[in-house]
Amino acid sequence: MVAVSQMLFVAWLSPAQFGVWATATASMAVLTGLVNFGEVNGYLAGGARSLGEVRRSIWRLNAILTAGAFAVVGGYWYSGRHDLAVLVALIGLNLPLLGECNLLYAAYVRRTENGRLVRAQAISAAARTALGLAVAWLTESAIAFAAAMLLYSVAMIILLSPGTRQWPERAGDRLTAVGWRVRGAWSAQALSQLLPTQVDFLVVSVVAGPSLLGVYFFAYQVTVGLSAMVAGPLVKSVLSTLAAQDEQARPALAERLMSTVAALAGGVAAVGVGVITVAGGALPSQWEGAAATIGLLLASVPARFLSVISDAAQMAAGAWWRSSGLNALDAVGTAAVALTAVAGDITVLAIAVVGWKVAFMCVRVWRSPLGLPAWQRVVVAAPTVLVALSLVTAVLAGPPYLWFLTISVLVVSGGRLFTLWRVRRPVAVPAGAVAAESSWS
Repeated sequence: MVAVSQMLFVAWLSPAQFGVWATATASMAVLTGLVNFGEVNGYLAGGARSLGEVRRSIWRLNAILTAGAFAVVGGYWYSGRHDLAVLVALIGLNLPLLGECNLLYAAYVRRTENGRLVRAQAISAAARTALGLAVAWLTESAIAFAAAMLLYSVAMIILLSPGTRQWPERAGDRLTAVGWRVRGAWSAQALSQLLPTQVDFLVVSVVAGPSLLGVYFFAYQVTVGLSAMVAGPLVKSVLSTLAAQDEQARPALAERLMSTVAALAGGVAAVGVGVITVAGGALPSQWEGAAATIGLLLASVPARFLSVISDAAQMAAGAWWRSSGLNALDAVGTAAVALTAVAGDITVLAIAVVGWKVAFMCVRVWRSPLGLPAWQRVVVAAPTVLVALSLVTAVLAGPPYLWFLTISVLVVSGGRLFTLWRVRRPVAVPAGAVAAESSWS
């Protein structure tokens, strides 16, 4: 749904307005990454505390983040960037709401009550899109993003909170049982998960103009509609599933999930490249180049999925600091390749980002605590690398080679899924991995 709304926003918003919102969200990346201070991941990983105890904890912690957000607001206001100050203020007000949404989502995933969760997401996403489009039409400004973000958070809380009152309150450990050392590991991991998805916007906003940043942000958001909006909930569901397995069963399950999800993502990315090639001509003239950028970024979708499942395997194994270290390295690499934006060519920027995400996916798979032999890790990662190379080549070459390559990727992905089904027990994506809309992007 967010991808659809982003596509429609371009009718009223310029690339510069997209760039202003991208700068605002990137400025708040650290505070947004610290929302809940990792408490939700700890809750999903098998924490003993009750929902009520976790809720009281995160509201106190998130209030500190909101206060920090208004310090950023003051900086922008004093420097004369009043438009950015207003947007950052609204993002700051959303931080506690975002924390509550994430906790409610985790609670429903943990109880495998997915029907109500899906309905709440669908209703909230529809309301978010409608309000965002209305505000974009009336104001032609980036305030449309902020208004839609706040409505989504409020709607999710209103729809999901009543159901939790019917659940028996399980007695948990005292709040003081969770030491700051444990909470620090959770917080570092949660922050490190977000930074690789935001640091490129911050770098591009410094080294390039707002129009290039706006086009890149738009293209990224559309691809996020196919990757991170599913990958975020997926990592929570996979974490909950893997944490419940013993050390012998966990590696095999993680490997099957990686292979299956990567094959599905490869097929979806190939279809997406074909669709954006056909539909790209409908974009306004000021958005020229966005279609090709979307196609290029789609090539990284399978690698992003493999990365988040590998990260979930790290957390399920209790390797929180190793997960944080890998995510921090990913953020540093993403920032480095984002410096290519100084050339002013968005195609170079997109190719550099895709190349880094695919290369670092290989590092993540190699370093994941799966206990798999080297050849099996290669079997997991190599098809994803080939899919990325094929789709990047397809976008750069254009028709008719594009159609040949995208169809080839579809055939290979389908064949891989069939092989997994025949050779091994078919693995379904965890039931809790329903698509979720980010409340802040």
